Amino acid sequence: MYKFIEQRDTTDALVELMKDITISNSDKEKIYNTIMMFRNTPKQQDRFVRAFGLNPPNFRKESIQEIAQSYNCSVSAIHSSLLAVQSTLYRIPYEYFLVIKEIYEKYKN
Repeated sequence: MYKFIEQRDTTDALVELMKDITISNSDKEKIYNTIMMFRNTPKQQDRFVRAFGLNPPNFRKESIQEIAQSYNCSVSAIHSSLLAVQSTLYRIPYEYFLVIKEIYEKYKN
């Protein structure tokens, strides 16, 4: 139970940090590689990656509205995809979570 809580809290904190600060492209790529390993749909993964600018090599961050327009869907659908990927990260194997944790620790202050 403790590991789940730690993973949830750290993942949520990193997502909030990524909204406000710029992290290095190498760290973005580590997050990207972690996300692409797990079971979200390709559409959910793409939406998350684009919203946080995690896609190598250009790492361009897009607004929720831009992503919704490109998918011809609502902003709510994009938010749902972001939450789905985020909640998947709560339950990834601990050794993969350590990558997320290391990046969070690096930028939290």
